[in-house]
Amino acid sequence: MANTTSTVAESVNSAVSVAVTETIGGRPVADVAETLVQLGFDMGKAHGVIDAGKRSLAQCDKALFDWVKSANYDEFQLIRREVILGLVDSGCSGSTNGAEQMWDKAVNRICREFTVAVINDKGVSEMVAYARPKSQSKDAVRKSEAKAKLQAEFSSKSDADLEQEKADLLSKGDTKSLNRVKQVNAEMDNRAKPEIDKRRAELDLLVKVINEKVKALAKVGDSNAVDKLTMALGCLV
Repeated sequence: MANTTSTVAESVNSAVSVAVTETIGGRPVADVAETLVQLGFDMGKAHGVIDAGKRSLAQCDKALFDWVKSANYDEFQLIRREVILGLVDSGCSGSTNGAEQMWDKAVNRICREFTVAVINDKGVSEMVAYARPKSQSKDAVRKSEAKAKLQAEFSSKSDADLEQEKADLLSKGDTKSLNRVKQVNAEMDNRAKPEIDKRRAELDLLVKVINEKVKALAKVGDSNAVDKLTMALGCLV
């Protein structure tokens, strides 16, 4: 019985000893537990606010992208001006400079996260990262407008019309006519490009298939393979 009592006493003393050693900065855990639990609670609430803010900011980025995705440079600058006014009015930026920095960060996020459809050199639509529009010089604007006007003019003409116009211009032979011939040639080349690219792709595929067949027959190496390769060579010569 004495042994049992002694064992219980030792267990109690051990538990008390462990409880006593649970200190933080020399203070018992029980004295600071409420403060730490409150800190964890406040952190959880703060994270909730941050997460909600991130979701709201993502929605703002999407709305801003919908405004700027098709805007030219002048429109982009007008959108920038009005949004910065709103940022200043919100009181979150602290100053116009702070609002401008917020705008730049928003546009940078859009450039990283959103894409737009563009027509590549082959006339095919592809998705690329959004990029803020750049200012154009007066000369660049003039050239762009002249190009658009020329494309509109050519769009109403058939291939036969272009061929006839080219023949008429060449018959004149003066500098103005020859410069016009360059424009007509460029338009004819541009129209022919899709068909040329298609033919090139078909030829590349044929070459690939033929090479694979030749390698396969060469690997077999029997008389039948030699006969087939010889016949093929005869067709190609």
